[in-house]
Amino acid sequence: MKKYLCLSLATLLLSSCFFGRKNVNTDAGQQQIIDQTEKTEFATWLNKEEAEELNKIFAAYRNDFDFTSKRVIFFTGSSGKLRSSKEHYFRMQKKYDNTSYYNRDNGYLYIFDEDQKKAVGGYDAAIVFWTKSQWATEEVMDRIMLEPPIED
Repeated sequence: MKKYLCLSLATLLLSSCFFGRKNVNTDAGQQQIIDQTEKTEFATWLNKEEAEELNKIFAAYRNDFDFTSKRVIFFTGSSGKLRSSKEHYFRMQKKYDNTSYYNRDNGYLYIFDEDQKKAVGGYDAAIVFWTKSQWATEEVMDRIMLEPPIED
């Protein structure tokens, strides 16, 4: 009986070693995609499709502000202080657009005037999403100034 128990345990351990391994070998194409993703993770310039989507999402709040060719920074988290990416924002929009369990959270839009834009390093706007509280514009600006600058 002990022999069968030991044999079963050894088989389980060996199989977990083989099935639990990750394939760390990637071909050149996959590595290029990984490198590009890391490089642009926090890219802040909006492309045409992203600008059009944000123009729709914030149509009621943006007045004459147009997201086309604008630079936007994103924050998330319960306190809204966690730097996020536009990719994460749009993934969350898509994810919660197709489910009835959660309401989609568009977030809070902060549009900066020319003086504010200079003060925050060239960002035209900020979006704070999936957060419990809304900030004053000055608090958003203070948070942006704590972030290291991103070249994109």
